[in-house]
Amino acid sequence: MTKPCASTKNLAEIYEWYGSLVRADRNKDWIPALQNKARSAHNKRTLFVIESLLVSEYQRQQRYQEAMTIIDRQISENPNDPVPQIEKASQLLHYEQEYQLALTEMDAAISKAKLAKRFYFQACGVRARIGAKLDRPDIVRQTMLEMMKWDPNDTIVDIPPETDFLRKVPEGTIVKELTERYLDFCRYVRESWDTKFPAS
Repeated sequence: MTKPCASTKNLAEIYEWYGSLVRADRNKDWIPALQNKARSAHNKRTLFVIESLLVSEYQRQQRYQEAMTIIDRQISENPNDPVPQIEKASQLLHYEQEYQLALTEMDAAISKAKLAKRFYFQACGVRARIGAKLDRPDIVRQTMLEMMKWDPNDTIVDIPPETDFLRKVPEGTIVKELTERYLDFCRYVRESWDTKFPAS
């Protein structure tokens, strides 16, 4: 039986281990090493992280179907977790150019993120990028407005709201007032979190 949890330090060490492998030789196939690491995982959280790195390695090698097989299994095994659903939408967006399918998956991810109070801003950032790719500034605007309704102090874990998608929509399609309000909100979130979680 697997143990129920893993320390943040141990998980960080796994990310660093994989990063060091890729930095050492970007042309090497690191999937066997990750598969061996997965077989030695002592708990579900560690296994989830290693499998997520396997997804990254498959994507790096342009083996998208194998990556998607893992993602779909993670979604099935973790139905309330927004993370694998975000990853699925991201692969459809960045690697497979299936923008409409990506939007459907991201809408599901956002619903899960709201309930879990985890990675809501991250999910919305991907949704806004999808809207930009679809040439749908209405999706970008709607996503920005929805983010500004979210209380950042009610978040368990997330990244700050992102802004890169604003450069990917035609100039003038997002009114200046909305852009300024959104940028002010982004600053508020960062300042709020800096106060709540000061650097040690």
